[in-house]
Amino acid sequence: MESNKFPLISVGLITYNHEKYIEDCLKSILLQDYPYMELIILDDASTDNNVQIIENYLPELNNKFERVQFIKHKINSANIPKNYNEIESHIKGEFFFGVSGDDIIFADSITKLYNCFTRHQECCLIYANGFYIDDDFHLGDNIDLSKVLIKNKDVSNEENISFKKLMYGNTICRPTVLIPSKIIKKYGSHDETLIYEDYEYWIRLLSNDEKFYFLNEPVVLYRKAENSCTNFNSKDIINNMNKFKVNMEHEYLCKKKYLHLLNKTEQQKVWELYYKYYVITLPKRGYNELIPFLDSLLKNIDHNIYNDYQKFKIMINRENHIKNIPNILNYKCDNIIKNLKKKIRQENPTIAIYGFSNIGELLLKKLTEFNIKVKYIIDRKGNKIKTSLQVYKPTDNFPIIDCIIIAPLGIFDEVYPLIQDKAPYILDLEDIAFTE
Repeated sequence: MESNKFPLISVGLITYNHEKYIEDCLKSILLQDYPYMELIILDDASTDNNVQIIENYLPELNNKFERVQFIKHKINSANIPKNYNEIESHIKGEFFFGVSGDDIIFADSITKLYNCFTRHQECCLIYANGFYIDDDFHLGDNIDLSKVLIKNKDVSNEENISFKKLMYGNTICRPTVLIPSKIIKKYGSHDETLIYEDYEYWIRLLSNDEKFYFLNEPVVLYRKAENSCTNFNSKDIINNMNKFKVNMEHEYLCKKKYLHLLNKTEQQKVWELYYKYYVITLPKRGYNELIPFLDSLLKNIDHNIYNDYQKFKIMINRENHIKNIPNILNYKCDNIIKNLKKKIRQENPTIAIYGFSNIGELLLKKLTEFNIKVKYIIDRKGNKIKTSLQVYKPTDNFPIIDCIIIAPLGIFDEVYPLIQDKAPYILDLEDIAFTE
């Protein structure tokens, strides 16, 4: 390709304490086969050897690019949108491509994106696919092809991504994006009050009826480095949780900023998808302490939506309880026994178990270990249940006993009327398991 036949493309590289990764990033930039580029590098006051490594590469970079500008901050801004605004104020190219110092781009990435633009000039932005890489990945290592940024099942929703779809959730990865400089000038700088520059900006463009095109080809190896704002898997759990909290708030603020452009039904779906994701994810990650923060964010939205969220949260908590019951029976059964005796005020009560699934079977085993006598089982399957104890169906005339424990969670209200006259104490396993 002859350089004078192609428009200048500005490559922006933002980096901070990337000494572990920056060489691979720079090598991948040097391998680009697009013929006419400039490079603007911004280091946000790194405290490691990042700047020195970049300076060692400057002779090669100057030979490769039409122009190289290296901006070195003396004080860390810790503001990604502000850093991108600074880089974009220096670009001279017709297009802009931004990358982080911990990412690796394929040799034909910029060429692919530019060629796609020539076929889709009605669009204001081209974005593409790629692969996630681990913290210890180096240029030349084998790529895990299963770690795709946007998987095949999601592709059909990407080709004509709309403002509404993007409000439901962000799937656009910054180092896959090529954008004309005239679009940056038209829509202004990034919002520096937010933690990230990209999601709000993409929403802003689509809210103004601009069009995006998705190129389903890999252009980047995207790394969530150990010190990245989006890496929640370091050994410092408190730091992980704090970063997750920041991400939650950032997404919330972006959605809230443009929510008024959607109708009521669409607004409800935005928040439904948002809170369902976080109320499921927080307990999975062990970040239960952030649930009150999630509540505080959602109190500011529509009252009906907030009430729906609370109902959903109760449902998810119940599901988590069900998953935790086996662990509680295995490791905290003494607490269950203590609560059981406190409820029925007897030292050696006789017990029946309602429901003989895996939890009921485990409950029988643990009660037996604690010398609590289980007399019989009640289950809809009746004598199809394999156990040494007598098994009754709920409709049978079974003997009165001290206490019946309903083992399956979430059916107490349904079962209680069927057996209320068979024991003075009918207890829900959930109640005695989760009472401190």
